[in-house]
Amino acid sequence: MRARLGGETGQIAPLFLVLSVVVLGALGFVIDLGMAMNSRAELTYTAGAAARAGTAGLDPKISQHLGIPTLDPALARDDALAYLRQVGFAGRVLAVSVSPDDRQVQVSIEQTRPTALLRLFGVGRLTVHAVGTASPREG
Repeated sequence: MRARLGGETGQIAPLFLVLSVVVLGALGFVIDLGMAMNSRAELTYTAGAAARAGTAGLDPKISQHLGIPTLDPALARDDALAYLRQVGFAGRVLAVSVSPDDRQVQVSIEQTRPTALLRLFGVGRLTVHAVGTASPREG
């Protein structure tokens, strides 16, 4: 019986190693996913704020003629991009567009963030996308 027990010495080491890698991977996934979700919330806020800034770009002549706020597409884009520069947005602007009826601004942005633990598994960066939409207020 002693020979049998002595022959199993160190059998837990490979199991511990495999389980450690699995736990570390799961922990990395949870931490980095949480960081990505937080980044997306911040990015969504920034995109929405840029779109709201773009709604300041009204075309006064058309707005007065139609009786409803109507955007000047070039001015709306410039205002949205100016807001992103003002707040120091360091990501990439995918698009700033005005709807065909000139009543809505949409800002689409993305940002790439480094990962905390997933880089140990070959995932060094995560890219997060967000879109914000706004319409000018009437009245």
